[in-house]
Amino acid sequence: MILADLSRSELERRLAGPGLRLRAGPVVTQVQSPLGAVADGVALHYAAHPIEDNDGFADFFVRVDRPRNLRRWLHPQAVFYIDGEAPFTPLPLDQAFPLLEWGLNWCISAHCHQYLIFHAAVVERSGRALILPAPPGSGKSTLCAGLIHRGWRRLLHFNLTSHPTATWTLQQLREVIGFEATYRFLLHDRQSIFACSLDESIGHRGLAILK
Repeated sequence: MILADLSRSELERRLAGPGLRLRAGPVVTQVQSPLGAVADGVALHYAAHPIEDNDGFADFFVRVDRPRNLRRWLHPQAVFYIDGEAPFTPLPLDQAFPLLEWGLNWCISAHCHQYLIFHAAVVERSGRALILPAPPGSGKSTLCAGLIHRGWRRLLHFNLTSHPTATWTLQQLREVIGFEATYRFLLHDRQSIFACSLDESIGHRGLAILK
């Protein structure tokens, strides 16, 4: 069963109540949130993702909600919780879904050490990619900007895996397109990870598919 099989009312019920067990690649996360913006984002970005039974295993238990203080009503905010703890500073309420996405990325990078994970800038020239891994604040973005000024091309990506699937690839494309609003075309080859469902989903966002 995939998320798109749920009605909107059932999706909201699960998010606001017992939680939604969502699979993204090898990771299963139980997501809870009573916020409509989170339900909107989950419905759009994770429509093709499998959902798991709530009595099964989950890697992470996360929740995005309003804070338990006056900021619940005055200049409303959203808070990301994992296992009941809030590791980040609250953000404005209209950033609730991006906060969920950033929080999930943090969960994977901070805890899934069985996978090879790079925090890096990537640029390309003459068909070759240069990966610039380094800790945050090391100057990757500055170096990347300097190389772009000298003719290199920036590559925008979110997560990498040595065993990509069609579902995994679609989610990376959704995240890239969600952060950059100027794309008009998607150019890809005919590998199996670029499934027809991927073309259909990306086409709904206004991009022309070129093969």
